[in-house]
Amino acid sequence: MDCEGDLMCVEPSDGVYITKETPVFDVTDEYNVVSISFLYNNDYFHCHPDQKLYVSHVNGKIQVTFCDMVFSDGTYLTTCKAIK
Repeated sequence: MDCEGDLMCVEPSDGVYITKETPVFDVTDEYNVVSISFLYNNDYFHCHPDQKLYVSHVNGKIQVTFCDMVFSDGTYLTTCKAIK
């Protein structure tokens, strides 16, 4: 993430983060709460709450790792899994 000169841009620290079911944050949220979503075939999928993901930095770049994260779009449920 290039945050140079941007006062609103904060690079996350390495550590464990917990997902939240909405992409809206306020001052009462813990520092390690995140929200993940994606579009697939015009459907908006959002993560389920209380799932762990791990943030680290490798060669100066941010890396996010998670296993078997559950997402839904209100109708469909899917799990993103690692493929070996």
